[in-house]
Amino acid sequence: AQSEPPGRVYLPGRQPHSHAQTAVDFWQGQAAVAGTVAGEVVCIAGPGDLRELRGKILCALRTDPGWTPLFPGCRGVIIERGSSLSHSVIVLRELGIPTIINVPGISASLRTGDRVQLDGQAGTLQRLSE
Repeated sequence: AQSEPPGRVYLPGRQPHSHAQTAVDFWQGQAAVAGTVAGEVVCIAGPGDLRELRGKILCALRTDPGWTPLFPGCRGVIIERGSSLSHSVIVLRELGIPTIINVPGISASLRTGDRVQLDGQAGTLQRLSE
């Protein structure tokens, strides 16, 4: 329970591509829902971790259907591990909330209160200066 499971499992013979980041304040993920937004990040561990999300950008390690009630008030969503066909991403797409997924290490890199710009079309995320 204390070890971190891999984000992806690769079959023998298949070489994973590098997820190396080019800068501390810039991340590349997978585009999930198009749109560009900027704002304050709120990092939460689970749907029961209630915080004010209205107008903010939600950041989470992973999500499941229990997170759905949190989405309507969000300006944007960042999910470290996920699938473009997951329940959460389908709901976010229906709501039109810009979303990126599969951003390696983002839940450990961002803190509540950080300001970021999220581009759901390009799958990029950039921390904004204070």
